[in-house]
Amino acid sequence: MSSGMAALPEMAATPRQRRLSSSLLGMVLAYGVPTVLFLVTQFMRAPDYLGRDNDDAMRLVEVRDLLAGQSWFDLTQPRLGLEGGTLMHWSRLIDLPIAGLMSIFRPFVGVEQAEVLALAIWPMALAVGLLAAMGLAGRRAGGTVAMHFCLGLTAIFIATSNRFLGGGPSITTMCNWCWPRSWRRCSSIDGIVP
Repeated sequence: MSSGMAALPEMAATPRQRRLSSSLLGMVLAYGVPTVLFLVTQFMRAPDYLGRDNDDAMRLVEVRDLLAGQSWFDLTQPRLGLEGGTLMHWSRLIDLPIAGLMSIFRPFVGVEQAEVLALAIWPMALAVGLLAAMGLAGRRAGGTVAMHFCLGLTAIFIATSNRFLGGGPSITTMCNWCWPRSWRRCSSIDGIVP
């Protein structure tokens, strides 16, 4: 009996370990880093950077129109529907962060690469925000154990939901963006990239 009692203090977590496992920021990072890395690998494996459904394409068209000068309050899409276009029911609030990211990246990398970066970064930022919100809700509702439960389930939801999986740049787009033509000529991907 005494040998069993001696093992208990060794198995108990130190105050530092308990503090770390109950820290919301630490646990959002602990659950968020693998989740974001998973999203990055899925993004890189996707056939294009746009996304998996038509709504993603339409959202990008709305963002492009907004950046091209369409009024914030004009939600008409002239390329959709009958003559005169279709009045969209979507809010511009969703367009704002994507357009902002594209505007930030455009002077440095060009228009197409700015779209790729914005459409890659925005879903990942939403995923980290969702992890933080669900971790906080779990901790407030049921303590540290509930926080871990919520963070784990949220990470699974993010990884399996197509809402957080952007498209992904094709190998050609990535290689054109990452390596100048002179470097690609002597690389092993020369036969793959035009």
